[in-house]
Amino acid sequence: MKNKTKKALCAASILGVVAISGIYAYLTDHESKENVFTFGNVNIELHEPGWEITDENKSTVDKNDNDIPDIAENVVPNQVIPKAPTVENVGANDAYVFVRIQVPTVNDPATDVMQAVDDWGLQLEEPPIEYINLIGLDDENWLTIQTYEGKEGLGTYPGPVNEYILCYKGILEPGAETGAIFTGIQIANITEEEIMTSRVHVTAFAIQADGLPAEITEAIAGLKEIEDPVDREEETVSIMSDVFDIIMNQQPTLQTRYIENM
Repeated sequence: MKNKTKKALCAASILGVVAISGIYAYLTDHESKENVFTFGNVNIELHEPGWEITDENKSTVDKNDNDIPDIAENVVPNQVIPKAPTVENVGANDAYVFVRIQVPTVNDPATDVMQAVDDWGLQLEEPPIEYINLIGLDDENWLTIQTYEGKEGLGTYPGPVNEYILCYKGILEPGAETGAIFTGIQIANITEEEIMTSRVHVTAFAIQADGLPAEITEAIAGLKEIEDPVDREEETVSIMSDVFDIIMNQQPTLQTRYIENM
């Protein structure tokens, strides 16, 4: 009898707990957060005052409407032509900036189509490698990291070119613009059967400054530890050559941009 009473009381207790559970709600809470990311962009513009022909300035820059800037027409040997390309960061992210400059060279020295002459107009034995010289190259803010001779030109010039890859010393912040990479070009003191049309081909490149491979980021950070300026420049050339190679390999995880002007 006692056992039955105990069992009945236990059952009643359990039912009471269940009943209370059904009547009262537990105090609970939850919270979630959504992290929002906006992707930046690497975007540059290459400027060349006096060389950029647009609908707005065509009447003053290209008066004869032949798509050649007036300052580049009817040039003569030794003439210096203003040409001052700059690069502007119009994107949202810091960037490392590079330029590739292709300078036309003699097509085939053996043909004697072009020969160098001295101040007396006498032909020299060796023709010049380049018949357009860059004037006022800004080596304080730009560092030459790669050079190539006798490459096939990328522009409209049919002959071989010498190619120079330069990197901007430092990071170009959004909204900032470099100074002139060089200030002009000079036609070499040459004589030839027929003046050929040629162009200095300038291409600007940019790549995000943050998020590069760890070994490159560490190497860049370590440059400030190199006291000897010559050693530091040599190491900079090596590192930035690797960065430029990333641009050329077009790694999809990195944002790159290039724009060209002739």
